[in-house]
Amino acid sequence: MTAHAPTIVTAPTTADLLALLPDLAGVPVRNSIVVAPFVGKQSTRAMRVDLPSASTPTVWQSLASMFLGQLARLNHCDGVAVAIYSDHPYDITRRDWHDGLEYILGRLHDAGYHIKDAALQACDGWSAHFDEGGPRPLTEVLSSRSRFPDDARDQTPLTLPDTEPVLAEQVRAQFADLVDDEASLPEPIALLEKCLALPPEEVDALRLAQLLALIQTEGAVDRTVLQIAFGRKAGMRSWAHTLEIRARAAREGCTPMDVLQREFLQGRPGTDRFSRMLTGESGQPVSPTRLRSGAVLLGRVVAHAPVPQRSWAMCALGWVRWALGLASAADEILRAARTLDPRNSLAPYYHTLVTHFFPGWIYRDALPVTPNRAERRKASRR
Repeated sequence: MTAHAPTIVTAPTTADLLALLPDLAGVPVRNSIVVAPFVGKQSTRAMRVDLPSASTPTVWQSLASMFLGQLARLNHCDGVAVAIYSDHPYDITRRDWHDGLEYILGRLHDAGYHIKDAALQACDGWSAHFDEGGPRPLTEVLSSRSRFPDDARDQTPLTLPDTEPVLAEQVRAQFADLVDDEASLPEPIALLEKCLALPPEEVDALRLAQLLALIQTEGAVDRTVLQIAFGRKAGMRSWAHTLEIRARAAREGCTPMDVLQREFLQGRPGTDRFSRMLTGESGQPVSPTRLRSGAVLLGRVVAHAPVPQRSWAMCALGWVRWALGLASAADEILRAARTLDPRNSLAPYYHTLVTHFFPGWIYRDALPVTPNRAERRKASRR
């Protein structure tokens, strides 16, 4: 799959920012609060949370604390832009959330983050938080969005591709045959590498069915996402560890999860290493190109898989989206996986992961700016 250099888009006005934040968040932002972290003048991702139904000081405090906890994990982040999107009329939105937004911005500023911009967008107008004027027309935001180049939007597919009925039926038939004849399944590491190297449209029904059949357990999903993010060797080590755990569980008459929990509590290095990789706390570099390719590939698998069997692949797709910094898009697909198959034991774990952790590698390699966040925090206390 071809890697694309990121397109740089400037957003000099608040209308431009309101137009751009949905793309940075990766999902629709209706009834949402969106926070975009900045390193200097650049931002590549945004965090989105549902707009609470009640706007009270207690809710504001909870939101501010949550955003500060996420931002604290981004070593070089020194600024933020914040926007509230609401389906209610402007007068109601401003009445309910002007003071709440002011409180959140104050907490962020007191913590040392420069406030780049802030705004409210309602169903009938918008306004910059620091302007005293009334609502401005939404056509200004739509006009800003129309000026963005097409390749600046949705660089990594964040929605599932359209299902091709013929291909979906072929995948269903191939998957049924593979389930009946597991010995015919290929070696998983080599298969995934081959599929990642192909243009997505060339991954045919057989390979899609094979990928799906090989992502039907917790260990298989972990192996898949670690291989996509960290490379072939990481996938091999993860899979070897999974097979070892399964063998020990069989000998001891327990489940693999029992063995994993015991190893984790005992601080076994292998388990801890993979746990840190999965939670975004590993110092090992990831490959953004492989992550983007993996998101496309897994999206194609999910879109053409038989519905009852797609929840495990949805877990893998959710983790890869999260690893790209698209926590909102990850949350969306993992919620769907939990609803689709409540028996999927991995979906709740991954869902908790994407809602409580932020991958440290997102901003790890960003250039530090001066003054940095610590210096800003000191300055704000003088």
